This record gives sequence, structure tokens and C-alpha cells, in this order.
Amino acid sequence: MHNGKPINICIPTVNNYQGLEEELASIEAGSIKPDNYFVFNNGGNFRTSIPRVIIYNSHRVSLATAWNWFIDHVAEYRIIINDDLIFYPNTLEAFLNGLKEDQMCFPYGLPRLNSFSFFSLPDNIVNEVGRFDDEFYPAYFEDNSYDYKMNLKGYYVYGIPDCSVIHKGSQTLAHYTQAQIKEHHQNFEKNRKLYIQMWGGTPKNEKYATKYNR
Repeated sequence: MHNGKPINICIPTVNNYQGLEEELASIEAGSIKPDNYFVFNNGGNFRTSIPRVIIYNSHRVSLATAWNWFIDHVAEYRIIINDDLIFYPNTLEAFLNGLKEDQMCFPYGLPRLNSFSFFSLPDNIVNEVGRFDDEFYPAYFEDNSYDYKMNLKGYYVYGIPDCSVIHKGSQTLAHYTQAQIKEHHQNFEKNRKLYIQMWGGTPKNEKYATKYNR
């Protein structure tokens, strides 16, 4: 708990079980521990001995769908992270102590481009901006779309000072076969084209103020 609110962390994962175990162990070794972890294990059978881990061994869902389930069903504090991070002992404590409860926040120690690798999402943002666009399947550009929708509503991502984390980079691709890598690139290009249809341009070059200019 922090300021009377539970600390809930959402972690979607695909095949990166060793990295996820290392990530969970690093969080558990920290000065503050979450109340619950919600692991969305897409298509696998992840198991862990770490307590307070709620595992959803589901069919493959999009990243946006997993995030939407989390914001629809779980109370603040909602923290969403990738499965390829290592926390320092004070990372979660520094994040919570520096949190602005009416803004989406991320550790300033991450590059701005990677802010959706580790972020909080408060109720007021969800109420005004809405949910993630789950048209983007299985992943990529759902974060750009949400960032743009926040900007349209006058919200910007806040970087928490003196808060950092080790971002190892995408480990999912490291476990893919050549066929899966090919499919990944095809999905990326499909979602890039969808983003242009949705907002009238690539990220930072959008022209529409509403989805699909409707």
C-alpha cells in the first residue's frame, strides 16, 4: 500500500520467462513491494513461486487488450511495465514517492521514447482519454496512439526525477523463430499503416483531432 492505495503492477509477457523471473525477483528485493502482480501470459504456462502473482494463461491477446483489462478491473495505483526491466532496490519507492497522482508518470531514468515500458495510469486520465486502441494487434503503436490522445486532451507524460530502472530491451524477439520474426515485421508494418489511417500521419506527424477523422 502507498498513501492508503494498493500497488498493482501489470506485466504482459510472451515467452520471456527467464527475464520475467529476474524482473519479479528484482522488484521483490526492493524497499517497497507491490500488493499484486497481474501477469498476462500470452499462450504459455508461466509459473512462479513468488507470492501475490496473479497469472492469466490466456489465448494470445493484444498488448492493448491486456492493458485495457487491467485498467478496467484493477484499482489505482496502476503501474504497467514491460517484462524486460530490472528494478534497482529503490526504484519502486522512488517512483511512488515522486508520483503525481493526476498524471501519467514514468521513471525519468528511462528515455522518453520508452516511457510506455513503465508507467502509471490514474483514473482521471482513463476517464478523459479512454482506453487503449486494441485495433493494434498484437503490439506496437497502441502506445503512440494513447500518447497522442492524451496530448489532444492537454495531458503529458511526467518523468519522475531520481527514479531509474534497467531496460534490457525487447527480449520477446530474442526468443522468436525466423518465421515469427517475419510475422512480427509484417504486423509492425500493418499497425504502422493503421496508425496513419487512424490519425492522418505517423507519430509526431498526425493531422486528425479524432480517430479516423470522424
